[in-house]
Amino acid sequence: WEYETFEINFQKELTALSKENIFYYCLALLNSEDYQQKYGYYMLYDLPRVYYSEYFYQYVLLGRKLFELLQGKYSDKSQLKVSELNIEQHENKQLKIKLIKKLGSILVNDCLEISGISQKALEYQVNGKSPIEWRVLWLRNKYKNAVLNTSLKEEIVQEISLYNNISLEIQLVIQQIN
Repeated sequence: WEYETFEINFQKELTALSKENIFYYCLALLNSEDYQQKYGYYMLYDLPRVYYSEYFYQYVLLGRKLFELLQGKYSDKSQLKVSELNIEQHENKQLKIKLIKKLGSILVNDCLEISGISQKALEYQVNGKSPIEWRVLWLRNKYKNAVLNTSLKEEIVQEISLYNNISLEIQLVIQQIN
């Protein structure tokens, strides 16, 4: 009987050690606060050291959730408010996008305000900027010579909403990792 129990547990262990699960485990581990505090300095100068944790299976599940979010699979819980102020005067003008972190809003050509951006979404940092800040920079570069019109306005609102939601959900997963 003990041999059968041992064999069943060993089989579970082997099936969990697939390449995919090891990837998810590493993704979750590298995003854990404990790991970053302990090995953050060394990661600046060397490759990350990955150790085996007794919470391997939990890290695999959380890493899978994190990976899905990074791939764009998220639930749409848009809480953003869009206000248009004299948009007719600002249509056909060159696009200008400003992020106002303290207010949690984005101004587009001083005529379109996207507000309700979560401060938590702005706190989550990747290379020193929040994903929303990175997206605003990307939108500025992509549309630097474009003029504001209805379809562009809708695309900007959709992009900001997407990155707000993904940032919030990633933070929830990272809190579960920690």
